[in-house]
Amino acid sequence: MDNLESNLIDEKLERAIKEFAEAIAESPEFLAYEEARKNLKDDQETQKILYEYEEKRQLFQMFGNPDDSQLQAEFRAYRDKMLTNFTIRNYLKKQDELMVFFQKLGHLINEVAGFDFGQACAPPTGCC
Repeated sequence: MDNLESNLIDEKLERAIKEFAEAIAESPEFLAYEEARKNLKDDQETQKILYEYEEKRQLFQMFGNPDDSQLQAEFRAYRDKMLTNFTIRNYLKKQDELMVFFQKLGHLINEVAGFDFGQACAPPTGCC
């Protein structure tokens, strides 16, 4: 946090925020996600699968005709290959679990604060 931001938040609150962030970073949910993310990044075979999938997805978006069953079949084959890869499936599972964890934390913040914290932080959506 820069000096301007830290001047806007009192020291007690800043300390509590840092402790909260550290507790999240040390939580089993976050650590499991970080390990899955590292495994995803470090697994060369998985990276190849992701690259091929993304390449096929872009081709499908640019040139895909909804009636082109061959291109659709190729795209589905790459998608299935991606989704059956253990490292990718584990990463997606840990990512989902982390999001559920964050949602629970958000609900807890809402309860303690007595208002919808997420809604209060959302940008305005219009006049009404």
